Amino acid sequence: MDTTASSLQAIANTRFGHHTEKRSDTSIENIGDTAMATERIEIEVVSGDRHVDLDSRNSTIWVKRDVEGQEPWQFVCWQSTPIA
Repeated sequence: MDTTASSLQAIANTRFGHHTEKRSDTSIENIGDTAMATERIEIEVVSGDRHVDLDSRNSTIWVKRDVEGQEPWQFVCWQSTPIA
């Protein structure tokens, strides 16, 4: 499980990187001030000399908030399930 800080640190340290990425089956459903996006994503992840192919279904939830000085749509949740 990563926090925002650990994710940003991993990117800064180039602990991993995406070699290729393919998205499909994208769907976005708006329910008032909440939106849910789902998709299938296939990624080749590179970590040092190791290459790993990942295939998963992802869901993200966004909420529209009226907070001065911030973007109106805020990312609040992400979930990924591997496809065997």
